[in-house]
Amino acid sequence: MKEHLFRIAGFIPDISTDTVVAKSRDGFNGLQKQPYLSGWQEKRDLHYALNLLAVRHWGFDEMIEGRPIAACCPQLAVQFFFGSWMDIDEELSSLSPYERKRRLYWCSPMIRGLLFSALTNDWDAFEQLCSWLEVDLEPEYDSESTPEEQKLSILIASHIRSAPMAGIDRILEQIRLTKKKRPKLLLEVWESIEARSQERFDLAMKESLAHFSKKKFDPRSADFTDPIALEESLMSLIALHFGMKFPKLSEKLAARLIRPETIGLV
Repeated sequence: MKEHLFRIAGFIPDISTDTVVAKSRDGFNGLQKQPYLSGWQEKRDLHYALNLLAVRHWGFDEMIEGRPIAACCPQLAVQFFFGSWMDIDEELSSLSPYERKRRLYWCSPMIRGLLFSALTNDWDAFEQLCSWLEVDLEPEYDSESTPEEQKLSILIASHIRSAPMAGIDRILEQIRLTKKKRPKLLLEVWESIEARSQERFDLAMKESLAHFSKKKFDPRSADFTDPIALEESLMSLIALHFGMKFPKLSEKLAARLIRPETIGLV
């Protein structure tokens, strides 16, 4: 019997997984098939859906069916960013499209939307989400990631589009000048993919995941996505889509990457 990934990674939570699953199922409207009242529910759905799949990924509950959960999430992300719900939202309805875009808390639903799109091979949704991103979007300073890490989605979007975004060099310069190590490691992973260099990609992913694995996670947290390297997971899937191979990693580092085979999609 194959060892569960939570043991390989050394992720031992101090909270009942049954409680985590129950809370996530209650919060995930997609499983209940109830109508959406606002885009904020779609954002919550993306959070709870990924948390359910994280439970499956770590090996705590292999009865969680990954396919129906993951299948609806790319369109949930598209609806959040492009849906008409903003026309009737109290906070957003009176704002211009430009102002709406800058009022949304975009980082978390964007990385999850891109990740779900890549996990399910919905590259049409992936490209549509990329079209929403702009160089001058404000970072979220209370987000789960740093402002520099949030710029990664914009770099990816610029590459996916038919022509690079105007001003993308400013973002590259911001990341290169930061004193924080993780954004620079993520940038090296992404640039190795842009260069289609498998050897460089293997090394960059190894170094980035080794650094990520040193982070301390709260064992009492109900968010089981915290110990998963979401950005590296996304980039590994994009690399595969571009014809590259899965990076050469130890089992311990590879356990930090959520992928179709760890959540029952293949």
